[in-house]
Amino acid sequence: MVFILDQTMFIVECKSILPPYTIKDHAKTNARIISEIQKFQKNATFFENNNRYVKQKLGIALDTRIEDVVRIFVTSSTLGAAGYFNGVYMIDEAAFNAFLFRNPPLLRDIDMNVYAKQNCWEFDGKITAAKLKSFLLNPPSLKMMEKQLKRQTNTVGNMKVTRYNKVIPNRYYSIDDDSDISELQQLFNNLVENSDTFKIADSDDKY
Repeated sequence: MVFILDQTMFIVECKSILPPYTIKDHAKTNARIISEIQKFQKNATFFENNNRYVKQKLGIALDTRIEDVVRIFVTSSTLGAAGYFNGVYMIDEAAFNAFLFRNPPLLRDIDMNVYAKQNCWEFDGKITAAKLKSFLLNPPSLKMMEKQLKRQTNTVGNMKVTRYNKVIPNRYYSIDDDSDISELQQLFNNLVENSDTFKIADSDDKY
C-alpha cells in the first residue's frame, strides 16, 4: 500500500505472522520479520524510484512534491517494542490500527465507561505526516508498557540472565452497591489530573 500525505510518501507492507510463545519461537519470528523486510525493501525501492507512476495511480497531480519517504512494515504479531531496521519502521497491527482509528489508550471501569485517555497529541485531530512519524518512533501504548517494566539481571551459576519484571501492580477496589463512591471518584480524578500521561476524558469522547 502506498499513500502520499503532507508531501510525504508512505510505503506500507502488511504481513500475517503467528505470535511467538517460546524463546525459540521469538527467534524464528525475528528471523522471519527480517527476511520479509528484505523482500519489502525491493518493492519499496521500486515505488520510491517511480513516484510518477504512484501519482498516476493515486490520481494526484504529477507535479506534487515529495520531500520524504517513510517505509512501514506492519505485522499481525505483537512486537512489544517500536522497531526501526534498515530504514524501515516496524509496528504491530493492533497499535497501527489504534492510531488510524484515533483510539488512544484508555482507562475504563468494569462497565466499559471511559474515565480517562492517554495524553498524546498523535491521536488528537486529523492524521498528519508529523503525527504518524512521531507515533512510529514511540507508540504511546508501548510507552505505557515500558513504564510498568523494570530490567533485572540475575546470576545463575556462571550465566547472567536478564529479564523484565512488572513493577507496577494492578489495583482493584471492591465497592458495595450501597457505598458512596464519591471519595473514590475524587481520588481517581486527582490521580489523572496530576498525571502527564492521562487526562480526563470529555463527555463527548467516543471509543
